[in-house]
Amino acid sequence: PYSCTFCDWGSLTASKVKKFKLDKVLAEIEWFADKKVKFIMTADANFGIFKDRDVEIAKAMKKSKQKNPGLQGIAFSFLKNKTDSIISVAREVKDLMHNGVSLSVQSLDPHTLKMIKRDNMEINDIGALMQKLTEEGIGYYTELILGLPGETLESWKQNIWKLYEVGFHKSISVYQLISATNT
Repeated sequence: PYSCTFCDWGSLTASKVKKFKLDKVLAEIEWFADKKVKFIMTADANFGIFKDRDVEIAKAMKKSKQKNPGLQGIAFSFLKNKTDSIISVAREVKDLMHNGVSLSVQSLDPHTLKMIKRDNMEINDIGALMQKLTEEGIGYYTELILGLPGETLESWKQNIWKLYEVGFHKSISVYQLISATNT
């Protein structure tokens, strides 16, 4: 549901969000517990987008840990916007999260964010979100992309400084922008 220009998930070919029937999802969670699966990596790029439904799924995952105490963790890709939804869902699974909530800002430079069509995201106010997550005892990390359009050496340094200034002293993953063309 996003139009970010740097990401496959933001391409117009995936402009609709599909959801599996809740019974199917809950049955799969039960199957994981029955089979004593130790680690789960979800294939949902926007966990939390359907707040009430995803809270129910998160509660089922939390409950499955009782049946499968060997479950070591779950990797999630949370909704890229709507911070209240992220927190409601993450609250339920905070003890199961492998890395915590990804606060993927990609850049904090207003010019760059506008160029990549990501300037309308609530997550760009990372300081407020960090504070809410900290209050809830929910872990988090962030991601930046090196080499985005409009980014300069100075704005890149400012990205790092802004994260540090708001108190982000945890994990910062840096990915290099890769451009490919079909020729």
